[in-house]
Amino acid sequence: MADQKKVLIVTYYWPPSSGPGVQRWLKFVKYLSRLGYTPIIFTVKKASVPNLDHSLENDIPGNTIVHKTRAYEPDELYYFLSGNKNKKPEVGLAELKNVDSPIKKLAKFARSNVFIPDAKIGWYYGNRKKLLKLVRKEGIQTVITTGPPHTTHLFGDYLKRKNSIKWLVDFRDPWTGLYYEQLLSRTKRSQQINRDLERRVLENADQVIVVSKGVKEEFKDFEHKIEIIYNGYDEDDLLGLSPDSSEKFELTYTGNFKANQDVEELWKAIAELSKENSQFKNNFVVRLVGNINVTVKESIKYNGMEHMVSYEQFVPHLEALALMIRSSLLLLPIPKAENNKLILTGKIFEYMASCSRILSIGPIGGDADIILRDCQRAPMIDYEDKEMLKQRLLKEFTSWYEGNKAAIKHLSTNHKKYSREALTHQLAKYIT
Repeated sequence: MADQKKVLIVTYYWPPSSGPGVQRWLKFVKYLSRLGYTPIIFTVKKASVPNLDHSLENDIPGNTIVHKTRAYEPDELYYFLSGNKNKKPEVGLAELKNVDSPIKKLAKFARSNVFIPDAKIGWYYGNRKKLLKLVRKEGIQTVITTGPPHTTHLFGDYLKRKNSIKWLVDFRDPWTGLYYEQLLSRTKRSQQINRDLERRVLENADQVIVVSKGVKEEFKDFEHKIEIIYNGYDEDDLLGLSPDSSEKFELTYTGNFKANQDVEELWKAIAELSKENSQFKNNFVVRLVGNINVTVKESIKYNGMEHMVSYEQFVPHLEALALMIRSSLLLLPIPKAENNKLILTGKIFEYMASCSRILSIGPIGGDADIILRDCQRAPMIDYEDKEMLKQRLLKEFTSWYEGNKAAIKHLSTNHKKYSREALTHQLAKYIT
């Protein structure tokens, strides 16, 4: 007998994998469970990810059923051929750039044209029948697929054709419009195959969920079936965390810092302030916590302020939140990419929930800027506006220094509309 309260979620990313893709559906599952649903997760035994965070497993509800399957991936062969000895994906798929040797070019060509829509396609072909059997055995009526990787949506399309189900597609990023598609060496035929797969998924899905107005714009031909459900923050994660004073003013960034987030004018502004103001020089530090692209490190060194930067390794999610709360100022650089006014990083919601001040750099009037203004936060500063960056940094530093070096917190609670619990209630309307 079909069970209305069983919800199957097909996701490549699941704890102990870390990152925003894990956070989104881990938190939805947590609060769906509290609403009386039984989440059933279909995922992989060992995902190809830069970092693991076993602490996230503590958030998995007791009634969650997790099926971990083998993923037949070409990644290890690709990393071997391309010289990636760590056998881990680089930040922002940087390994796809500056491909010089014939072997690397061959590996990139194979990845681009054999594995469509992405390098996880082997997971689909090796497990689709197993998933169909699970759906029929459990009497599942609602299936949610989340991507990237967009291979996950092929599972939903297969189930929709083989069984009578309700299918929700979740896009955390665009598909053919995803920025690293431009880094691939796809032939015209491969590009067309990818576009056809994207359109088939959009046509066959009962409901499409996206994380921002920008992603919705990517699929404007299907606007009638698209709903925006933002990423957010979990109030439970903030319990017991409180700000404290620091010996130095800390400008902090947590997570993956990609090459297209490098803001050279920021490093110049900091270098100039350190020369003009001795108090600033002796009491200011940039904390970059996580996987920092080598291009960013080179830019910092080139602009002569490497001595003011602390590079720190990846930390578990709750530790990252604690760093956000204690920081004097949080750095939010929007990636420099085509149509970046439509980019809305998941980090913005936890940044706001920490109540720490935010230095946001990117396109003025974009989606991120609109949300910041709506929550009464300081507006975005343009990438090239070095003087405005200097003014803002000096203003924040002076307030901190003259306030006995205590973190100045933001008092507005407008960000509460983006709590994971509230967003899950929004999602539940499309499940039932």
